[in-house]
Amino acid sequence: MFTIKQPSTIIFGKYSAQEYKFPKDSLVVTSVGAKSRGWLEYLKLVDCYHYDNVESNPSIETTEKIISEFSDSNFSNI
Repeated sequence: MFTIKQPSTIIFGKYSAQEYKFPKDSLVVTSVGAKSRGWLEYLKLVDCYHYDNVESNPSIETTEKIISEFSDSNFSNI
């Protein structure tokens, strides 16, 4: 069984992603290009786990692979 919790607060606006403090031990799922374009550094994702083996418009198989690969992990956020 899986549970999805929606945040009670939505933060948006110019530079809001850069100013947001991502929780420690989060799993961040991106495309391969996020790292090469400098997004990880820009967003200060230093205490996060990064998974970038994802194609554009990921398939359900890719989602299942990620769930399977990290099912025993204890991330604070995904």
